[in-house]
Amino acid sequence: MNTKRTTGENMIRRFMIMLKMLYSGHGLNTNKLCKEFGTSLRTLQRDIPRLQDYCDIELEKGKDGKYYISRTGHEDGSLSFGDIK
Repeated sequence: MNTKRTTGENMIRRFMIMLKMLYSGHGLNTNKLCKEFGTSLRTLQRDIPRLQDYCDIELEKGKDGKYYISRTGHEDGSLSFGDIK
């Protein structure tokens, strides 16, 4: 049986790991993720907008250069999964 993952499967795996990190309050450090995933920086730069579109979340870049779930998207007072601890 061939266990090699397809490009789509790799992207889904990256998204799942990134979402887990975001919702647990950790920022996304693209340089570290490149090494972890074995991808180029450009691939992760393309993944960020896709992740936002596919998962209906807003990300913003923090002062530390990491991406975080934007808090401005909850002006109506609703909570996100990341707000609940």
